[in-house]
Parts: sequence; structure tokens; C-alpha cells
Amino acid sequence: MADPTQAQTLADIKTAYYTSRFKAEDANGDIIDAEADLDYFGDQKNCLLHIFDALKHLKDSCLYATYVYDPYWDYRGPVPYYLEKFSGGEELTWQAICEAWAANDFEGRTATIAFIDRMRQLIWNEPFFVEWAAQPELEY
Repeated sequence: MADPTQAQTLADIKTAYYTSRFKAEDANGDIIDAEADLDYFGDQKNCLLHIFDALKHLKDSCLYATYVYDPYWDYRGPVPYYLEKFSGGEELTWQAICEAWAANDFEGRTATIAFIDRMRQLIWNEPFFVEWAAQPELEY
């Protein structure tokens, strides 16, 4: 089986999140019903049944939010998988940037140069000194 795409993984996360949220809302409704059973009707039995239902819905909510299934088993769920595969957690270096430009036939060069030129304009009249950029002193 092929690894899930970013779009598929995000769709799976959203489905789990929304289902988890609906289960939590069901639990909230059960708690409201339990309070009504006890406060207005004095019915301890139905109050207790609604509390058990709320606990079941909360359990289901937690399980949907953290459910581990194929193809995400090795990552312990779709959220850790997404973070590892698609969050860009790798260190961004000059080499990675240059390799990405070269690999994509310098796509985005216009915007990149425009940003660099604008930054150059912004600092044009500001004092500037960086030791590594200074002209080396000649030793005779």
C-alpha cells in the first residue's frame, strides 16, 4: 500500500477530529440530561445512566482523536505521521534552498530576487558591519 498523501492524511485528521468533537458534544448532552434527571425529577437511576452514557461518549471522543490504524500504525496515528512527513520539520539550510531551486529549474527566482532587492533597499542607508563580510586586511 502506498504512503498516504498530504491531502489524504489531512482529510483523515479532520474526519477523526470532527467525529471526536461530535462525540464530546454527545457527552455534554448526556451531562445536561443527567443534571435534569437529578435536579428536576429526582431520578437517580436515569441520572446515573446518563452519566454512564456521557463517559462512553467521552471515551469514544478520545479514541477517535488518537486512533491508530493502517497506514499510520508505525507513526502512532495520522497526526504524528502528518507532522513528520509534511510539516517541514527538517532544518532549512542554504544548501537545501539552492538544491530546491536547481531541482525546479529556478522556479520562484523572480519573487526571490525581488525580495532580496527590496531588503537591500531597506538597509541601503543604515549602518552595516558584519565581520565576515569585511574586506580582509592584507598582510605583507
